[in-house]
Amino acid sequence: IRLVFTTNALELGIDIGSLDGVILAGFPDSIMSAWQRIGRAGRNWESDAFVLYYARNNPLDQFYASNLPTFLRKPLDELVVNPNNEELVSRHLPCLLYETAGVEDGRDVLGTGLYEAASAKIKAGGQPARIGNYRPHFSVDIRGGGGGMYTLKLGATEIGTLSAHQQFKEAYQRAIYMHGGTNYRVAEVSYSSDGGTVQLAEAPDHLRTRTASSTSINVRDQFTGIRWRSGANVMYGNVTVTEYLWSATEFNERTEETIDSWQPEPNNSHHSNAHAFWLQIEGADSQPGVLELQHLLRLGTLFTIPVEPHDVTPHAVTSVGEQAAYLIENFAGGIGIARKVFERWRDVLETGIRIAEACGCVRGCPNCIVPPRSTDDLDKRRGIELAQQVLSSTDRPHDDELRSGLWEPVA
Repeated sequence: IRLVFTTNALELGIDIGSLDGVILAGFPDSIMSAWQRIGRAGRNWESDAFVLYYARNNPLDQFYASNLPTFLRKPLDELVVNPNNEELVSRHLPCLLYETAGVEDGRDVLGTGLYEAASAKIKAGGQPARIGNYRPHFSVDIRGGGGGMYTLKLGATEIGTLSAHQQFKEAYQRAIYMHGGTNYRVAEVSYSSDGGTVQLAEAPDHLRTRTASSTSINVRDQFTGIRWRSGANVMYGNVTVTEYLWSATEFNERTEETIDSWQPEPNNSHHSNAHAFWLQIEGADSQPGVLELQHLLRLGTLFTIPVEPHDVTPHAVTSVGEQAAYLIENFAGGIGIARKVFERWRDVLETGIRIAEACGCVRGCPNCIVPPRSTDDLDKRRGIELAQQVLSSTDRPHDDELRSGLWEPVA
């Protein structure tokens, strides 16, 4: 075999000891993933290996294509993990109790979250279900996050999966959905307790759909925070995100002619128990740059913490009395990204500024702060100026810390 087209699961069942080269179709989202894929070639000490890297049109790809020495010298990423995730614990708890009658002295093995949940269940008299050949392990979905997973079907053939969040945003009823470079129309969406099915039909290549949407944030819990009396708060907490699709429009991409408009059903989605980081500017009723600040945080996170672009969603609040830039995890219960951003927020913001400034565009583009399909009027110069003001006003020890829901002065 001379050539293999593969996903990142290359080694499963394939002897790659004599692989000579790797072609990367885009940057693999993190330094660790890039080295892991590059390392598939050159296992034979008797020969050299080569790597070809084709950059896509996004910030990560373009940055590393233009700054290859940075990639070669950059230390491996810090890991983010949250073994106490409530969603994770609740899924695996029935399996644990099925396998063991007690968890005494098991905190070090199980971790705090699973140990305390199991202890509470056992203390309350919980008993595992043992009926016939039933085992709870088979009902644990190791892929899906909150809301379950949706199966993409073309006729009777399964061609892929997508998350509940992706389904709501991209594969709603009648949407034009692109999968594997091919256009499809969403013919039908069926729902179940653990996700559902998206039935696709063929669609012409020139058709597209876009939505008019809005998002609201409700802060449910503030885990921790620090603030400066100059007016900046940095927070880590739990939020509920509600998204609304006000309308969907189908258009001809070649001519920009509008073909039809409608309101998708259902048109709202609640993402609860979402962990978030946010930077709040107090005392400002109108602050230019907040829209851009959210994307500087997103951009800086991609290069500072090992995340994939779809792991987080930026959001800006620009209402009277509150000016804030949010970075929200797309996994219920959190996987540690927001906590890590809270710990390193200055590094994240400084990195976002540096990359946006290095981009050759004037106002902002898809290679720096502008996300795909964005219709916002963004100007990176406003965001950079605001971010520098925030960094300057917080370049000293903070004044207060949030402890048990109360702001307390730092001694």
